[in-house]
Amino acid sequence: LPLPSPHTLSSSSILDWMSNHVSSTLKSHVSAAADEHLTVDEGHPYKTYRGRVEEIRTNLNSEMQLSYFNRLTIDASEVVRARERLIDPETGNRRDFKFKVGEVVRHKLYGFRGVVNSMDSEARFDVSNWDGLRDVETLDQPFYVIIPDEEDCVEAFGQARQWRYVIEENLEPNPTERLSINENWLNHLNVEWSDERGGYKCSVETEIKNGVNDEEHLPTIEFIENINSACQEILASVAADTASVPSENFWTVLKSATSQMQSLHYQQFLTETSRALTSPTSREEYAELIDLLTKRYNTDFDLQETLGYIDRFLEKSDLVEAWNWRSIILSHHGEPESIEMALECIDQEVLKRCPNHWRALIGKAEALAKLKRWKEARECLDKVLEINPWSSTDKNFYYMTRFYDDKIRHEKEREGDLEVLEKMNGEETE
Repeated sequence: LPLPSPHTLSSSSILDWMSNHVSSTLKSHVSAAADEHLTVDEGHPYKTYRGRVEEIRTNLNSEMQLSYFNRLTIDASEVVRARERLIDPETGNRRDFKFKVGEVVRHKLYGFRGVVNSMDSEARFDVSNWDGLRDVETLDQPFYVIIPDEEDCVEAFGQARQWRYVIEENLEPNPTERLSINENWLNHLNVEWSDERGGYKCSVETEIKNGVNDEEHLPTIEFIENINSACQEILASVAADTASVPSENFWTVLKSATSQMQSLHYQQFLTETSRALTSPTSREEYAELIDLLTKRYNTDFDLQETLGYIDRFLEKSDLVEAWNWRSIILSHHGEPESIEMALECIDQEVLKRCPNHWRALIGKAEALAKLKRWKEARECLDKVLEINPWSSTDKNFYYMTRFYDDKIRHEKEREGDLEVLEKMNGEETE
């Protein structure tokens, strides 16, 4: 199913192509007859995946097809990656884990209790410089994502933490008890306290991700793996067909969106497609990197340590999105020197290769604003609107533009620049 000429790529052409390709490829990978024999509970993840596939097959609205495809791609690949992390890379077999999801454990060094949410056969990040690992015998052992007790964390670290990444050697069993954990955060991670069981209960999808009750979940596991194969095949095909599209043309599809939601669907699809141009290993490593960075973004992170994670990835894969994340982390740190480094990173490594990278332009505007370079910040936002007009419907974006306008207006009033003020008033009225 060939695309139209790359240089005439439009929202309608890419969506028509996508709807045909998504439907045919998913049909070739998934046997509806076999699926119908599965009987599952309402809360079973299979129903969600199955429903999305049916929507893609039957929905004539290409925008909705793209929306369901985006969700399928993200969710299925997340499950597959989580299961791959249970495998010992040396032996190729499932590693033995001392603890299981939903179990309450205690940290031997820092004393906080927590609930096991997921596990890895080995550390997925570079942990060689972590304080809590100085006395461990070897790093070649499982690691666990722990949802910690908030009160314990305040006592141990001075503030609550949403998650902790702990080596198996530093954990010990703890009597099962209900902990002081934010319920919203537990719900987000599909974990809940069960009075009936007298312990924490994980969702079926969390069990599947962590290899719990595999025999019971085998049909669903195979179904999700088939879905993931189909989605990755589609993305690789689109990426290959659009590889020759200049970056400034590739993102012009956003201009054709008729709603903010449609714009979001385009963004998700184009982002996943651009990632498909990299090797499977790089895609997996990038997904792990983003997982780490998003968790650290809203915490008191160590700048050099966090940049080290990004730089080690960039040594192996010179991905534009990773460079953009480097600029985000530098700017978020807030020091003038790091903000200047963020601007250099955006200009030299992101915009030089992708002039229409509108997310990088928003990041540049925020960085310029921190340095009180209001006029340049506003110019960046104007360019964002040219690329993706629906960004202006975002409340934060709207207030950002008004904020920069006010700052520029105050400066011009102080300078007595009546010509600029008159022009700005005219633009505001329009």
